[in-house]
Amino acid sequence: MNNIHASIHKYAEASHEFLVTLDADTLFCPSTITNLVRHFSDPRVAAVSGNVKVGNPRKWIARVQSIEYVCGFNLDRRALELLNAVTVVPGAAGAWRKSVVLESGGHSLDTVAATQTGISPPFLRRATSTEANGINAKGVVVGSYVDSTGATHGFVLTGKKYKTLDVPGAAGYTAAWSVNNSGVIGVYGINSAGSYVSFTTSNNGKTYKSLAYSGAGTVGTVIHAVSNKGDIDGTYFDSNGLGKGILFHQGKFYPFQETNDCGVSPCSTRADGLNGSLQIVGRYSPSDGTSHGFIAHAK
Repeated sequence: MNNIHASIHKYAEASHEFLVTLDADTLFCPSTITNLVRHFSDPRVAAVSGNVKVGNPRKWIARVQSIEYVCGFNLDRRALELLNAVTVVPGAAGAWRKSVVLESGGHSLDTVAATQTGISPPFLRRATSTEANGINAKGVVVGSYVDSTGATHGFVLTGKKYKTLDVPGAAGYTAAWSVNNSGVIGVYGINSAGSYVSFTTSNNGKTYKSLAYSGAGTVGTVIHAVSNKGDIDGTYFDSNGLGKGILFHQGKFYPFQETNDCGVSPCSTRADGLNGSLQIVGRYSPSDGTSHGFIAHAK
Protein backbone atom coordinates (compact mmCIF):
# COMPACT_ATOMS: atom_id res chain seq x y z
CA MET A 1 0.00 0.00 0.00
CA ASN A 2 1.55 3.33 -1.04
CA ASN A 3 1.01 6.79 0.46
CA ILE A 4 -2.07 7.60 -1.61
CA HIS A 5 -3.79 4.27 -0.94
CA ALA A 6 -3.07 4.72 2.77
CA SER A 7 -4.57 8.19 2.66
CA ILE A 8 -7.73 6.90 0.98
CA HIS A 9 -7.97 4.22 3.66
CA LYS A 10 -7.56 6.72 6.50
CA TYR A 11 -10.51 8.80 5.29
CA ALA A 12 -12.70 5.72 5.14
CA GLU A 13 -11.78 4.66 8.67
CA ALA A 14 -11.59 8.04 10.44
CA SER A 15 -14.57 8.92 12.62
CA HIS A 16 -13.76 12.60 13.22
CA GLU A 17 -14.33 15.65 11.00
CA PHE A 18 -10.79 17.09 11.28
CA LEU A 19 -7.81 14.93 10.32
CA VAL A 20 -4.17 15.76 11.04
CA THR A 21 -1.30 13.91 9.35
CA LEU A 22 2.47 13.69 9.80
CA ASP A 23 5.28 11.73 8.18
CA ALA A 24 7.18 8.98 9.96
CA ASP A 25 10.21 11.29 10.30
CA THR A 26 8.24 14.36 11.41
CA LEU A 27 8.35 15.59 15.00
CA PHE A 28 5.46 17.81 16.14
CA CYS A 29 5.88 20.63 18.63
CA PRO A 30 3.43 20.48 21.57
CA SER A 31 1.33 23.26 19.99
CA THR A 32 1.33 21.98 16.39
CA ILE A 33 -2.04 20.21 16.40
CA THR A 34 -3.72 23.10 18.22
CA ASN A 35 -2.31 25.61 15.72
CA LEU A 36 -3.46 23.49 12.77
CA VAL A 37 -6.98 22.72 13.97
CA ARG A 38 -7.86 26.19 15.27
CA HIS A 39 -8.22 27.50 11.72
CA PHE A 40 -11.28 25.27 11.18
CA SER A 41 -13.31 27.65 13.34
CA ASP A 42 -13.80 29.40 9.99
CA PRO A 43 -16.28 27.17 8.09
CA ARG A 44 -14.73 28.29 4.79
CA VAL A 45 -11.41 26.59 5.62
CA ALA A 46 -11.10 23.13 4.06
CA ALA A 47 -7.42 22.36 4.73
CA VAL A 48 -4.46 23.82 6.61
CA SER A 49 -0.79 23.58 5.66
CA GLY A 50 1.77 23.32 8.44
CA ASN A 51 5.21 24.90 8.41
CA VAL A 52 7.75 22.06 8.14
CA LYS A 53 11.39 22.75 8.97
CA VAL A 54 14.50 20.59 8.56
CA GLY A 55 15.68 19.57 12.01
CA ASN A 56 19.35 18.91 11.26
CA PRO A 57 20.58 21.38 8.61
CA ARG A 58 24.26 20.61 9.18
CA LYS A 59 25.21 18.84 5.94
CA TRP A 60 24.86 20.53 2.57
CA ILE A 61 22.07 18.19 1.35
CA ALA A 62 20.01 18.99 4.43
CA ARG A 63 20.70 22.71 3.95
CA VAL A 64 19.45 22.55 0.35
CA GLN A 65 16.33 20.77 1.59
CA SER A 66 15.90 23.47 4.23
CA ILE A 67 15.98 26.16 1.53
CA GLU A 68 13.39 24.19 -0.45
CA TYR A 69 11.11 24.06 2.58
CA VAL A 70 11.54 27.77 3.32
CA CYS A 71 10.58 28.63 -0.26
CA GLY A 72 7.71 26.14 -0.40
CA PHE A 73 6.09 26.91 2.94
CA ASN A 74 7.00 30.54 3.62
CA LEU A 75 7.01 31.97 0.10
CA ASP A 76 5.00 29.85 -2.35
CA ARG A 77 2.06 29.00 -0.10
CA ARG A 78 1.84 32.48 1.38
CA ALA A 79 1.61 33.89 -2.14
CA LEU A 80 -0.98 31.28 -3.15
CA GLU A 81 -2.96 32.03 0.01
CA LEU A 82 -3.49 35.61 -1.19
CA LEU A 83 -5.17 34.15 -4.30
CA ASN A 84 -7.15 31.57 -2.27
CA ALA A 85 -5.44 28.93 -4.40
CA VAL A 86 -3.23 26.74 -2.21
CA THR A 87 -2.82 23.64 -4.38
CA VAL A 88 -0.87 21.28 -2.11
CA VAL A 89 -1.20 20.54 1.61
CA PRO A 90 1.77 18.47 2.90
CA GLY A 91 1.19 15.12 4.48
CA ALA A 92 4.22 15.85 6.67
CA ALA A 93 2.20 18.46 8.59
CA GLY A 94 -1.30 19.10 7.36
CA ALA A 95 -4.92 19.11 8.48
CA TRP A 96 -8.10 18.50 6.50
CA ARG A 97 -11.84 18.89 6.91
CA LYS A 98 -12.94 15.31 6.14
CA SER A 99 -16.41 16.12 4.73
CA VAL A 100 -15.00 18.54 2.13
CA VAL A 101 -12.29 16.11 1.01
CA LEU A 102 -14.89 13.37 0.51
CA GLU A 103 -17.24 15.72 -1.36
CA SER A 104 -14.42 16.57 -3.76
CA GLY A 105 -13.71 12.92 -4.50
CA GLY A 106 -10.92 12.35 -1.97
CA HIS A 107 -7.30 11.68 -2.86
CA SER A 108 -6.72 11.04 -6.55
CA LEU A 109 -4.73 7.99 -7.61
CA ASP A 110 -3.51 10.05 -10.60
CA THR A 111 -1.78 12.73 -8.51
CA VAL A 112 1.89 13.41 -9.24
CA ALA A 113 2.56 14.53 -5.66
CA ALA A 114 2.18 11.94 -2.95
CA THR A 115 0.74 14.49 -0.52
CA GLN A 116 -1.48 16.42 -2.92
CA THR A 117 -5.15 16.52 -1.99
CA GLY A 118 -7.97 17.66 -4.23
CA ILE A 119 -10.16 20.28 -2.53
CA SER A 120 -13.68 20.90 -3.81
CA PRO A 121 -14.32 24.08 -5.81
CA PRO A 122 -15.28 27.27 -3.96
CA PHE A 123 -19.00 26.95 -4.79
CA LEU A 124 -19.21 23.49 -3.15
CA ARG A 125 -17.11 24.56 -0.16
CA ARG A 126 -19.72 27.24 0.51
CA ALA A 127 -22.64 24.85 0.01
CA THR A 128 -24.85 24.14 3.00
CA SER A 129 -25.91 20.81 1.47
CA THR A 130 -25.11 18.73 -1.59
CA GLU A 131 -26.92 15.86 -3.34
CA ALA A 132 -25.64 13.52 -6.05
CA ASN A 133 -28.60 12.30 -8.11
CA GLY A 134 -27.22 10.54 -11.18
CA ILE A 135 -24.11 8.91 -12.61
CA ASN A 136 -23.36 7.37 -16.01
CA ALA A 137 -21.01 4.58 -17.07
CA LYS A 138 -18.21 7.10 -17.67
CA GLY A 139 -18.36 8.32 -14.07
CA VAL A 140 -19.97 11.68 -14.84
CA VAL A 141 -22.00 12.74 -11.80
CA VAL A 142 -24.91 15.19 -11.64
CA GLY A 143 -26.76 16.59 -8.66
CA SER A 144 -27.58 19.77 -6.80
CA TYR A 145 -26.24 21.95 -4.02
CA VAL A 146 -27.63 24.73 -1.83
CA ASP A 147 -25.51 27.86 -1.59
CA SER A 148 -25.11 30.21 1.37
CA THR A 149 -28.08 32.34 0.24
CA GLY A 150 -30.43 29.34 0.21
CA ALA A 151 -30.58 29.07 -3.59
CA THR A 152 -30.37 25.59 -5.13
CA HIS A 153 -28.21 24.96 -8.21
CA GLY A 154 -27.55 21.89 -10.31
CA PHE A 155 -24.02 20.68 -10.97
CA VAL A 156 -22.17 18.26 -13.22
CA LEU A 157 -18.86 16.67 -12.23
CA THR A 158 -16.73 15.44 -15.12
CA GLY A 159 -13.44 13.99 -13.94
CA LYS A 160 -12.25 16.64 -11.50
CA LYS A 161 -14.14 19.55 -13.07
CA TYR A 162 -17.37 20.89 -11.60
CA LYS A 163 -19.83 23.01 -13.56
CA THR A 164 -22.86 24.79 -12.10
CA LEU A 165 -26.15 24.31 -13.95
CA ASP A 166 -28.94 26.90 -13.78
CA VAL A 167 -31.78 26.39 -16.28
CA PRO A 168 -33.41 29.32 -18.12
CA GLY A 169 -36.20 30.92 -16.13
CA ALA A 170 -35.30 29.31 -12.82
CA ALA A 171 -35.80 31.49 -9.77
CA GLY A 172 -33.45 30.10 -7.13
CA TYR A 173 -33.97 26.40 -7.77
CA THR A 174 -32.32 24.05 -10.30
CA ALA A 175 -31.63 20.33 -9.89
CA ALA A 176 -29.76 18.00 -12.26
CA TRP A 177 -31.36 14.59 -11.98
CA SER A 178 -29.88 12.19 -14.53
CA VAL A 179 -27.15 11.81 -17.14
CA ASN A 180 -26.84 9.17 -19.85
CA ASN A 181 -23.69 7.71 -21.40
CA SER A 182 -23.76 10.32 -24.18
CA GLY A 183 -23.58 13.10 -21.60
CA VAL A 184 -27.19 14.24 -21.99
CA ILE A 185 -28.35 15.63 -18.64
CA GLY A 186 -31.93 15.87 -17.43
CA VAL A 187 -32.33 19.02 -15.35
CA TYR A 188 -35.32 20.97 -14.05
CA GLY A 189 -35.99 24.19 -12.16
CA ILE A 190 -38.76 26.21 -10.54
CA ASN A 191 -39.61 29.61 -12.02
CA SER A 192 -40.89 32.75 -10.30
CA ALA A 193 -44.51 31.57 -10.71
CA GLY A 194 -43.74 28.35 -8.83
CA SER A 195 -43.99 26.18 -11.95
CA TYR A 196 -41.59 23.39 -12.90
CA VAL A 197 -39.55 23.91 -16.07
CA SER A 198 -37.58 21.00 -17.52
CA PHE A 199 -34.70 20.77 -19.97
CA THR A 200 -32.00 18.55 -21.35
CA THR A 201 -28.47 19.73 -22.02
CA SER A 202 -25.84 17.85 -24.01
CA ASN A 203 -23.01 20.34 -23.47
CA ASN A 204 -22.91 20.85 -19.69
CA GLY A 205 -25.25 23.80 -19.64
CA LYS A 206 -24.00 25.86 -22.57
CA THR A 207 -27.40 25.40 -24.23
CA TYR A 208 -30.67 23.88 -23.04
CA LYS A 209 -33.51 22.13 -24.86
CA SER A 210 -36.94 22.53 -23.30
CA LEU A 211 -39.06 19.52 -22.36
CA ALA A 212 -42.66 20.58 -21.68
CA TYR A 213 -45.78 18.43 -22.10
CA SER A 214 -48.65 20.39 -23.66
CA GLY A 215 -51.18 18.61 -21.45
CA ALA A 216 -49.59 19.90 -18.24
CA GLY A 217 -51.32 22.53 -16.13
CA THR A 218 -49.67 25.55 -14.55
CA VAL A 219 -47.52 23.41 -12.21
CA GLY A 220 -45.58 22.13 -15.23
CA THR A 221 -43.39 19.14 -16.08
CA VAL A 222 -40.54 17.54 -14.12
CA ILE A 223 -37.88 15.54 -15.98
CA HIS A 224 -36.32 12.56 -14.24
CA ALA A 225 -34.53 9.82 -16.22
CA VAL A 226 -32.75 10.07 -19.59
CA SER A 227 -31.95 6.64 -21.05
CA ASN A 228 -28.92 5.84 -23.20
CA LYS A 229 -31.27 5.69 -26.20
CA GLY A 230 -32.48 9.23 -25.54
CA ASP A 231 -35.88 8.31 -24.09
CA ILE A 232 -37.06 10.39 -21.13
CA ASP A 233 -39.49 9.89 -18.31
CA GLY A 234 -40.80 12.17 -15.60
CA THR A 235 -43.94 13.66 -14.12
CA TYR A 236 -46.40 16.26 -15.32
CA PHE A 237 -49.13 17.92 -13.29
CA ASP A 238 -52.61 18.29 -14.80
CA SER A 239 -54.92 21.29 -14.47
CA ASN A 240 -55.95 20.07 -11.01
CA GLY A 241 -52.35 19.73 -9.87
CA LEU A 242 -52.45 15.92 -9.89
CA GLY A 243 -49.14 14.30 -10.79
CA LYS A 244 -49.07 11.82 -13.67
CA GLY A 245 -46.31 9.89 -15.40
CA ILE A 246 -44.89 10.89 -18.75
CA LEU A 247 -42.71 9.09 -21.32
CA PHE A 248 -40.99 10.96 -24.15
CA HIS A 249 -40.11 8.47 -26.90
CA GLN A 250 -39.05 9.16 -30.50
CA GLY A 251 -40.24 12.76 -30.35
CA LYS A 252 -43.68 12.06 -28.84
CA PHE A 253 -45.14 12.30 -25.34
CA TYR A 254 -47.00 9.36 -23.80
CA PRO A 255 -48.81 10.17 -20.54
CA PHE A 256 -49.79 7.39 -18.14
CA GLN A 257 -51.35 6.97 -14.71
CA GLU A 258 -51.60 4.15 -12.21
CA THR A 259 -55.23 3.11 -11.68
CA ASN A 260 -54.95 -0.05 -9.58
CA ASP A 261 -55.75 0.16 -5.87
CA CYS A 262 -56.71 3.81 -6.20
CA GLY A 263 -60.38 3.58 -5.15
CA VAL A 264 -62.69 6.43 -6.05
CA SER A 265 -60.06 9.19 -6.06
CA PRO A 266 -57.34 9.09 -8.73
CA CYS A 267 -53.76 8.21 -7.79
CA SER A 268 -50.89 10.62 -8.26
CA THR A 269 -48.17 8.94 -10.34
CA ARG A 270 -44.48 9.70 -10.59
CA ALA A 271 -42.00 8.12 -13.03
CA ASP A 272 -38.46 8.02 -11.66
CA GLY A 273 -36.33 5.57 -13.67
CA LEU A 274 -36.10 4.29 -17.23
CA ASN A 275 -33.96 1.75 -19.08
CA GLY A 276 -33.25 1.07 -22.75
CA SER A 277 -36.09 -1.46 -22.97
CA LEU A 278 -38.63 1.22 -21.96
CA GLN A 279 -39.19 -0.30 -18.56
CA ILE A 280 -40.24 2.45 -16.18
CA VAL A 281 -40.09 2.47 -12.39
CA GLY A 282 -41.67 4.95 -10.04
CA ARG A 283 -44.34 5.31 -7.40
CA TYR A 284 -48.00 6.14 -7.05
CA SER A 285 -49.97 7.51 -4.13
CA PRO A 286 -53.69 6.95 -3.43
CA SER A 287 -55.78 9.50 -1.56
CA ASP A 288 -54.86 7.90 1.79
CA GLY A 289 -51.34 9.33 1.42
CA THR A 290 -49.49 6.01 1.20
CA SER A 291 -46.86 5.45 -1.46
CA HIS A 292 -46.38 2.33 -3.59
CA GLY A 293 -43.63 1.48 -6.05
CA PHE A 294 -44.35 0.19 -9.54
CA ILE A 295 -42.60 -1.16 -12.63
CA ALA A 296 -44.22 -0.70 -16.01
CA HIS A 297 -43.32 -1.55 -19.61
CA ALA A 298 -44.28 0.71 -22.49
CA LYS A 299 -46.18 -1.11 -25.23
